[in-house]
Amino acid sequence: LINLSNDYEIGKKLFDEMLARGLKPTNRTYGTLINLSDKFEKGKKLFNEMISKGIEADNATYGTLINLSGKFERGKKLFDEMISKGIIPDNVTYGTLINLAGKFEEGKELFDEMIANGIAPDNATYGTLTKLSGNYNLGKHLFDEMVNKKIKPNNITYTLLISLSKDFNIGKSLLNEMIEN
Repeated sequence: LINLSNDYEIGKKLFDEMLARGLKPTNRTYGTLINLSDKFEKGKKLFNEMISKGIEADNATYGTLINLSGKFERGKKLFDEMISKGIIPDNVTYGTLINLAGKFEEGKELFDEMIANGIAPDNATYGTLTKLSGNYNLGKHLFDEMVNKKIKPNNITYTLLISLSKDFNIGKSLLNEMIEN
């Protein structure tokens, strides 16, 4: 029910009511409330409260907090903390951190690390890196790599590449390819 509120204050009241009734929260309950937080500090406080109550964080809880961090350095610190606790990141967690990277090189390094760790990228991960590239030729290389790995591009990956092309004819060709696929 907390996740349906889409509002932190309502979610927090539901959470407090749940506690008052003797129900025990899980990391999913905390993760949902963290996701509703509008500020990192508020989310981090909830995260620390969860840990202090002996509720273990998981990949999803860390991923939510990394996303809320809004800054690559802060997100990377949480990511490293997660790994040090033996929690294995997935492609969504990597993608979230890649999205926070300010430079393509940082994002590409994480992308390569993800693959080296046996975690397969998906079209969202490729799309995030393509957007971060800011360059059509680099984006096209990533797009082709994705297709060669039998990962089907979606309308988002096509749209990212079209916007990077800045060329009407290339954009039109990509749009036609998207429609055909």
